[in-house]
Amino acid sequence: QTGTPHVLRTPPTSNTTHEAAQQIGMQLIGGSIDITSAVDRMSKLVGKAMGKAFEDRSDTGGKACPWWSEDCEKAREVMFGARRRADGCDRNGEEWQSFREARREYHRQKKIARAVYEDKLLRVFLKSCRHDHKKLWRMLGDEARGSCCIQDGTIWTKHFASLLHAGDGDFPIERVHSALRYVNNCLFAGQTSAGAPSGQLPPSALSILNDDITLEEVTVALRRLPNGKSAGNESAPGECYKYARKLRQADDDPGAPEIHRLAPILRILLQHIFETGNFPAQFTTTLVTPVFKKGDPTVPGNYRGIAVGGALAKLYASVLLKRLVTVCEKQGLRHPAQAGFRNGFGTAHHLFVKRVLTEKHGHYNNGKPRLGASGPRL
Repeated sequence: QTGTPHVLRTPPTSNTTHEAAQQIGMQLIGGSIDITSAVDRMSKLVGKAMGKAFEDRSDTGGKACPWWSEDCEKAREVMFGARRRADGCDRNGEEWQSFREARREYHRQKKIARAVYEDKLLRVFLKSCRHDHKKLWRMLGDEARGSCCIQDGTIWTKHFASLLHAGDGDFPIERVHSALRYVNNCLFAGQTSAGAPSGQLPPSALSILNDDITLEEVTVALRRLPNGKSAGNESAPGECYKYARKLRQADDDPGAPEIHRLAPILRILLQHIFETGNFPAQFTTTLVTPVFKKGDPTVPGNYRGIAVGGALAKLYASVLLKRLVTVCEKQGLRHPAQAGFRNGFGTAHHLFVKRVLTEKHGHYNNGKPRLGASGPRL
C-alpha cells in the first residue's frame, strides 16, 4: 500500500485511436487484411490506448506514505528540534532526555497513524466485498496459492490434447453430425423436445438467426461483457471495449443515447465473420490454466483445465446467444420445466414444485417431513 496510485487522465490520442480503428474496418472490407489480422490489430490498438490513459505520477518528496498524518509531521519536527538542541550536551542531561521522549512520541504517532490507515482500508475492503464477493476470495486465494508441481509445459499440452482428442484423428465426429441433425430437426422439421409444441417454424421466426448483425445487437452485447476477466490471448480485456464510450459534454441533450466509439467498427468485424464463416485464429485458441482439485499434485489428471478466451470471442458469442435464446423462447423450443440458463427462472422454482408435490402426496406430518417416507416418483 505504499507509493502513489495511478492517475487516470483523458488520452489526447483518443481521436487518433478511433480513426485507426475505422481504418482497420475499412481494410477488412476492402480485403487488404484478413479477419485474424484485423482482430489482432484491433486488440493491440485498444490495449495501447488503455496504456496511454494511465500514467505514473512521480513523487518529488521521496517515498510516499499513505498513512502519514499531520500529527506525524509535528512529532517529527519536535524530535529533530530536540536532537539539534541536544548536540554537544551531556547524554545524561535533560536535553538528551527530552530528545528521547520526543523520539518515543514520534514513533507512537507513526504507529497510531498507520493503525488508523489500515483500519480504514479494512473497512473499505469489507464494504466493497459486500458487493463483490469474488474480491474477497481472490485475496484469500492469493495467500494460499502456491506454485504448480508440474512445471513442464509439454506434459500439460499432451494431457489436455488427449482430453480434447486434438490431432489424433479419434475424435467422434459422428457425434457432432448427430447433434447438428437433431438441432436442424428441431428447428425445421418440428421435432422439438418433450413437452414443447411441435410443427415447422415459420421463416419469419428464423429470419433473426440469419439477419445481418445490427449496431444495437453489438451495443447490447458490449454492455453484457463481464468485468474483471482475463484478456486471454488478446491484448485488451473486455473493459477496454465495453467502456470505449464518448464522454458526455455539458451542452449534450440529457436524453440522447450514449455514443459508443468502437461499436460500429466491431459490428464490421463480427458481420464479416458471420457472413464468411472465417473465424480468426484468436477465436479458436484459448489459454488453459490447470487448477488443482484433489489427490496427488504430480498427476495431471487431478487438475481441472480452465480455458480463457478473448473479449471479442465472447462478444461474438453473446450476439449469437441472444438470437438463439429469443427464437427458442418465442417458439417454445425449450422444455417448460427447464429452469437453468433461463431468464426469470431459477432453483427456487424447482424447490417450490418439489415441496408442493411432497405435501400433495402426504409426506408431511404436522408440517414436518416424515422420516423414512419414500417420496413420489416424478
